Amino acid sequence: MKKVLSGLLITLWMISCGNKKQSDNPIENVQNIDPETATIEQLDQMISADPNNPMFLYYRGLRHSDAEDFTLAVTDFSRSLGIDSSKSLVWFNRGAAKFSLDDFDGALKDYDKAIELEPGYVDAYFNRGALFDALEKPEEANKEYSKVIELNPNYVDAIYNRAVNYYYLKKNDLACDDFKKAAELGDEDAQNAYQKYCVIKPK
Repeated sequence: MKKVLSGLLITLWMISCGNKKQSDNPIENVQNIDPETATIEQLDQMISADPNNPMFLYYRGLRHSDAEDFTLAVTDFSRSLGIDSSKSLVWFNRGAAKFSLDDFDGALKDYDKAIELEPGYVDAYFNRGALFDALEKPEEANKEYSKVIELNPNYVDAIYNRAVNYYYLKKNDLACDDFKKAAELGDEDAQNAYQKYCVIKPK
């Protein structure tokens, strides 16, 4: 089974640092740093100077997720959402962090909110499918993967995951159709599964 998506580093806010004159004050100097590429230490300074900036909190949450410190990531994403709850990607990334902490109920609520804000959010549907897989609910998972494929017919991980679930649900024809399509899209796991489970070998 493919892994759940991790947090995705995508710019949410327009950032304009400009050509500002360097200062001896580190708090002023940090203003010249792009938060999208800033380290945790730099973001600490930025947040110290501007504690109610949801963008800084969001990017620090991503850095914590990158470091697999998901508890701190959830804290920063939650603080960011407390200031601005309109960004679907922040809900999505908090859901991914909660998923990594086995907080499946919390993750599901966050994915639901991300989709409410952005109904075409393909990755949120995919992660919701992976969550149902973790809960051993393959039929519910496949509903999510089918939505992903409806929105993006070449989303190979969703096609492969749906095939695996079809196979365990004993829907072999549907499984083989998906294994074949994922294989045609270049997925090696699907290629191996198609050869193993779907190709009739001569006796």
